[in-house]
Amino acid sequence: MIRKIFLGLIVLIIGFFIYIAFQKGDFHYERSGVIAAAPEKVFPYLSHLQLASQWSPFEPAHSNMKKTYSGDDGHAGAAMDFDGDNKTGSGRIEILDVIENERVDLKLSMHKPIKAENTIRYTVAPVEGGTQFTWSMSGKSDFIGKLMSTIMNPEQFMGAQLEEGIHNLQNLLGSYYAEEAMNLSSKPTTVRWADKHYIFIERKGPFQLTARQSWDELSEVMAELTAQNKVLGAFSSYTGEPEKVYRAGVEVAAKPKTVPTGMQYERFRGGRYAKFTLTGSYRYLPAASEKAETYLETNKTAIRDSYYIENYISNPKETAEEKLVTEILIPIK
Repeated sequence: MIRKIFLGLIVLIIGFFIYIAFQKGDFHYERSGVIAAAPEKVFPYLSHLQLASQWSPFEPAHSNMKKTYSGDDGHAGAAMDFDGDNKTGSGRIEILDVIENERVDLKLSMHKPIKAENTIRYTVAPVEGGTQFTWSMSGKSDFIGKLMSTIMNPEQFMGAQLEEGIHNLQNLLGSYYAEEAMNLSSKPTTVRWADKHYIFIERKGPFQLTARQSWDELSEVMAELTAQNKVLGAFSSYTGEPEKVYRAGVEVAAKPKTVPTGMQYERFRGGRYAKFTLTGSYRYLPAASEKAETYLETNKTAIRDSYYIENYISNPKETAEEKLVTEILIPIK
């Protein structure tokens, strides 16, 4: 009797393994949502691996994840190697192809806890109300993957992760472009910006990435700057297309004898500017700058070819976020 039960169990186990082996190996998970921003505003967050931590559901909860970037971020060949805990695992994500403001293809290679290779695709398209963002993941399941799919519903689980990422991006960009919460002066005043002694860090690329990087790097040398110079204030200067250049810097009282490694000095040439004033969080600056530029274009004010300026009137260490004052200066003829 025991022998028959034992043999029966073996038959059941073998049958179960055969059943698992013949399960469909291909999978495709996909979710979509509308982001309240134009495709060109959404796309850098998808095409740049270093911006993914601002919205990806796979990164924020694992701040101890070790990440190493290589290649030209935002272009094919760029990659991020990551090593996290048992839940996150370790692996590599690489950009395969980028079609600007349309599509990004990536390859996800997992090393731990199990080995796997999946294809990820982000697509964006303009729709009423903003941008349709579609996030998909495709691949093949090995035997372990097929076995796990009989225990849990991977489509439901992964679908929830994709939905969370889309929701995070909606919240992130929605807060940037929520005009009802933006306290921006309705009309500009015309001012003449004087020449300045300017020490700065310069970076090229999407402002969503380079602005934060530049100010983080500047904060690391502020003690050295203030010890060697009389710092009068802080402002950023930037240019748009075709080459996005962002500078985070400080105005000093005189030409410096030396500058910290990685920084530059120039006599910043001023001129005539249209000045708008934003009161509130720095997160509104991208939308506020865009709104200010649109106002000038609508009113047929000629913009000259020079650096735009964000002049930070308030000290963020001493001022409540909702009371921060920033002057947005656009060069005009």
